Amino acid sequence: MNKITSPNMMAEINVTPLVDVMLVLLVIFMLVAPAITQTMSQNIAPSEKQTRTESHKLIVQAGDTYLLDGQMIGASELKQHFSEAIRADNKYTLQILGEPEASYQSFTQVMAIANNAGIENLSLASN
Repeated sequence: MNKITSPNMMAEINVTPLVDVMLVLLVIFMLVAPAITQTMSQNIAPSEKQTRTESHKLIVQAGDTYLLDGQMIGASELKQHFSEAIRADNKYTLQILGEPEASYQSFTQVMAIANNAGIENLSLASN
């Protein structure tokens, strides 16, 4: 079991299969990546048809308290107010602002209440 080695022999690594595999993986990721991304579709009306209506401001505060146009209001009262407002004006516009101390759950709860009441013109704002 003697191996004859020559002093001039050089061991080389064949990198061609490695490069081929890497290129195939790159192509696969390039094809799959756009299919994985999640999108949210929104119907945005053209700006020339839009008429400017008064926007109502809702401020989400800490401790599940809300200010609607400067007046304190509770979550149950919000449901009733939004339902009545959407019956009176189907183009009711609501702008939601969140204070830094407000919880994320309170913010999403208000968005769900507005959505369930049928408010379609909803905007999110920051201070």
